[in-house]
Amino acid sequence: MRFTVTMLGLVGCNDTYAPPQEAEGMPMVCAAGSDPSIEVGHGELRFEAFDNGPETLVELIHGPQGGFHSTIAVRADQLNIDTAYVIELVGTIDGMPLGGGTPISGFRCNYRAEAQDFTGGLLIWDAVPEDLHMKTATVDAYVIDPSIKTSDGQSTIIAHDTAAFTIWDPALENE
Repeated sequence: MRFTVTMLGLVGCNDTYAPPQEAEGMPMVCAAGSDPSIEVGHGELRFEAFDNGPETLVELIHGPQGGFHSTIAVRADQLNIDTAYVIELVGTIDGMPLGGGTPISGFRCNYRAEAQDFTGGLLIWDAVPEDLHMKTATVDAYVIDPSIKTSDGQSTIIAHDTAAFTIWDPALENE
């Protein structure tokens, strides 16, 4: 019985991130390139695009330590998946920076989507839910390579993207 349960768990984990099929012309989505790009979206476990632009509702999460955050994801192309990047997230509302987060992470190959994904980034808000609910937020995502320095010793920004979404707090939905 123990073996069966283990196998079911492994099958569930293998669905999204399956190894590529060896075939001529198959895009190598994990390969680093000379022109990396990113798309900022949302999602804790998988990348979801802001399909409705600023009208896309993204749930405000009430964290266990008393804070509030939106879960941001980044989809990339041509990054080096062996590199630990700084992924700087900056959130603004009405032109004021009210949120941030700076995880250090790598990207995973998502062969099905033919992309590299980072999910579960916390954009932590410095405001209460009543001031955030149903507000349009803008998130800037910067992918920074700490191993590549500029002439003044700063880490290099490899890619950047900006997107807007609406913060939605289900706890305040009916108030």
